[in-house]
Amino acid sequence: MTIPQLRAFIRHGTPLTTAIVVNVLKRHPTPGLTTIELYEKAHQMYPHAFQAAPPPKNGPSSLGKKFFTCPDPPKPTHPIRSVRYLKSVVLKELEELEYVQKIVLHLRDGTPTSPGPDTKAAWRWILSDTLPEYTVDSEIMRQLGTVKTSERENSM
Repeated sequence: MTIPQLRAFIRHGTPLTTAIVVNVLKRHPTPGLTTIELYEKAHQMYPHAFQAAPPPKNGPSSLGKKFFTCPDPPKPTHPIRSVRYLKSVVLKELEELEYVQKIVLHLRDGTPTSPGPDTKAAWRWILSDTLPEYTVDSEIMRQLGTVKTSERENSM
């Protein structure tokens, strides 16, 4: 019988995840980003950001129960390892800290407009109007490296 390999990923945001999300949203202020767009931009802008994945652990085998293992996240060594982690952990914590806020846009043919019967609602993340003073320490900036130049040109 094979013992399943379990990993114990952290279940909270880190200063590195906060820095990535705030920097991405600063570069895309209007009309904000969806969770998936935010995830994709974070990986485009900071492809080399690294956070060690936890080592595999052997599950307890003496209980004689079946173990169900979850697949590893799509990017286990990136600070923002999955859309689920970004949405349910990082953005939730940043919303509680009032760094970001979730807004609803009403779109007609992809263009923001006033609410109406033929508009579609779209949820977006933006930086909060009352963003507390946020500074990133030099170690975090070193870990982030530089933004890819093609992304910098696209955001200007």
